[in-house]
Amino acid sequence: MESMASESPDASLDSQWEQWKLTHRKEYNEEGEEGIRRAIWEENLRLIEAHNKEAALGMHSFTMGMNHMGDMRPEERKKGGVMLNSNLIKKKFFFFLGYGTDSGKDYWQIKNSKTVSKTKKCSGLYWKLQNGGSRERRKNKGGEEVLILLQNSDTTASTVEGNRSSPHSCALSYLDEASLDSQWEQWKLTHRREYNGLGEEGIRRAIWEKNMRLIEAHNEEAALGIQSFEMGMNHLGDMTSEEVVDKMTGLQIPLNLDRSFTMALDDHVSKLPKSVDYRKKGMVTPVKNQGSCGSCWAFSSAGALEGQLAKQTGQLVDLSPQNLVDCVTENDGCGGGYMTKAFAYVQQNGGIDSEEAYPYVGEDQSCRYNSSGMAASCKGFKEVPVGDEHALAVALFKVGPVSVGIDASQGTFQFYQRGVYFDRNCNKDDINHAVLAVGYGVNTKGKKFWIVKNSWGEGWGNRGYIMMARNRDNLCGIANLASYPIV
Repeated sequence: MESMASESPDASLDSQWEQWKLTHRKEYNEEGEEGIRRAIWEENLRLIEAHNKEAALGMHSFTMGMNHMGDMRPEERKKGGVMLNSNLIKKKFFFFLGYGTDSGKDYWQIKNSKTVSKTKKCSGLYWKLQNGGSRERRKNKGGEEVLILLQNSDTTASTVEGNRSSPHSCALSYLDEASLDSQWEQWKLTHRREYNGLGEEGIRRAIWEKNMRLIEAHNEEAALGIQSFEMGMNHLGDMTSEEVVDKMTGLQIPLNLDRSFTMALDDHVSKLPKSVDYRKKGMVTPVKNQGSCGSCWAFSSAGALEGQLAKQTGQLVDLSPQNLVDCVTENDGCGGGYMTKAFAYVQQNGGIDSEEAYPYVGEDQSCRYNSSGMAASCKGFKEVPVGDEHALAVALFKVGPVSVGIDASQGTFQFYQRGVYFDRNCNKDDINHAVLAVGYGVNTKGKKFWIVKNSWGEGWGNRGYIMMARNRDNLCGIANLASYPIV
């Protein structure tokens, strides 16, 4: 930000600058000081405009506006005031006053305070209020006693969106500007990001910082035992959750879903082994990356076929999702599709090519299936009874990897890294992403989980996999659209 002082001011903003100085009674004494302050003000104005453009598109639930802090750098705000924009929050501490709902959005009501003193080393929850207020003692999931602070105050408070299931008083943690600068540059280098202009990079940087803070706040809760999984930054860091769903999912559920192929009741078994993992049985190929093509359905379908082929022949062969993207006319290629339609295509077509014969390119092309490259066939498919997690476990145990659909719209899913995933906001009635269930199990803490293979590359999740909570009210709808091929 030091370089701003040497930038030429935007002449079109002269009148706004003069009006702002007049409104807020700003006068600058030292030579060159006004030029520096003007440059900071312009940068803040651009940030506000960029954010509000995203808000108009539905990417944010709040708007921003210029105020009396317009000529201040973020680090200067440490000494007074606070802006609740994720790009500008510094090491500040807040007290929750309460919560509410506005236009269907849950929020915390918080108050900035300068009267905070630590009672213990801050690990997210241990703070006390010196001047008034009350404290409520609770225990987190790990059985550790924590303090929840409540305060009655007439002071104007701001609102911050959040999941109010996990309140804590040390909510916003410290990520200093210099550290973020270096991490941002390293992230761009690692993931080979280049942007067309300063405006675009500014928007992407703001999204990335918001995601960084989401990850850090969540992991503080995980360290206290409040959360059962950890999150981590990955190649999706400069994307909003809405963009991830739009570009990297692609499950299209048929309007008239035919459930005539549901697995029979006699397929059920009463007793199941505690764990199943087909990766250990040589029935799961390496994790792939669908890229920005909405072909999750093709990767899920190909994965289920690969498992059945390996079970039948003992040979693990990578099959071609691109064959399905290009040739399943009942689906919409990169625009999305459904797994049983892919199985039906392979059955009617007489086979599916191998990945080697028909490599993935991640975009729609004309169908180039060639029987000389055919690696697997299909006799039909079966579907798991809707919402029945026990039946899904039976299918996994008796058959092999199963294609499933889930809601992948939560930021917690976007940045999942390890542990048993559970987010009560995950919507089992809004399924948008196809993945592959390759097993199930239970961890040392007794938490049951599904082992799920994603198609977002090995850099996502735990080397491309996620352990999703099992028998937790059909989390994310994992048992709603489950199916498997008959080979």
